[in-house]
Amino acid sequence: MDSGTEKIHYQFESFKDLTKKANPFIRYLEQLEESSRKLHLLTENELSSNEGLIIDKAEEKIRERTEYQQLYYETCKSSMKNMAAKYTDIVNDMNFQKITLHYDIIKND
Repeated sequence: MDSGTEKIHYQFESFKDLTKKANPFIRYLEQLEESSRKLHLLTENELSSNEGLIIDKAEEKIRERTEYQQLYYETCKSSMKNMAAKYTDIVNDMNFQKITLHYDIIKND
């Protein structure tokens, strides 16, 4: 009796786009970003009617902190999108498996 083998790639499930998994986290970041922006505007409006060295320093620090936070939010959003894309790749790679089929050839005489 003859036998043979065949190596194939088998797809267990179809491709899934899982990049939307990052959306809830990004929404939370956007809410936090909006709250930060409102706080910045509120303090800016309160300090605008005052003068002095301390007020100027406070405004400068608030401006610096707001810029830093903006960079942080953008970096986190970008990072979450990248991680979701990598997660999608990992899951979809796991849907493919190498399979080796071993079979016997039966001949009818």
